[in-house]
Amino acid sequence: MNAVHFHLALNHFPVVLSVFGLLLMIVAVLTENLFWKRAAVLALVGAALFAVPAFLSGEGAEHVLERIGTAKATIKPHERSAKLAFGAVLVTGGFSLLAWFAIISSYAHLRKVFAVLALVAASSAALMLYTSFEGGKIIHREIHGDTGIKQELQKAVPKHDDD
Repeated sequence: MNAVHFHLALNHFPVVLSVFGLLLMIVAVLTENLFWKRAAVLALVGAALFAVPAFLSGEGAEHVLERIGTAKATIKPHERSAKLAFGAVLVTGGFSLLAWFAIISSYAHLRKVFAVLALVAASSAALMLYTSFEGGKIIHREIHGDTGIKQELQKAVPKHDDD
């Protein structure tokens, strides 16, 4: 497994968890149910946690793709939006942790905390979806059966004994 495959395997988790967390947050705000609030917070914290390795693996994937000739014009917009989305999902995760502490401490203004968290979660989910859209524009010829590219990839990426 090379850096490209690793990035492709990881990057779906924070996106799905961001959207799922947002949907749970909407249910939580509408029902005022603590179960849904806890579930939404956990999903959003999970999105932030999975975003770290997904974001960090992007640089290695970029270097591999550039070595085999993938156009920078398709990679750079994804990279720019990934930086924004990564920051947003980390802020959402941090704010979700604060919301968790508000739940366990029976904070009096819990409704306001979750209304704000819903807006923050919506923003980060939108940025995550846009980043996915930009990433989807990157054509992975090394995966789609181009044997010449696969041979170039084998030359560009050193194999390890544990692979």
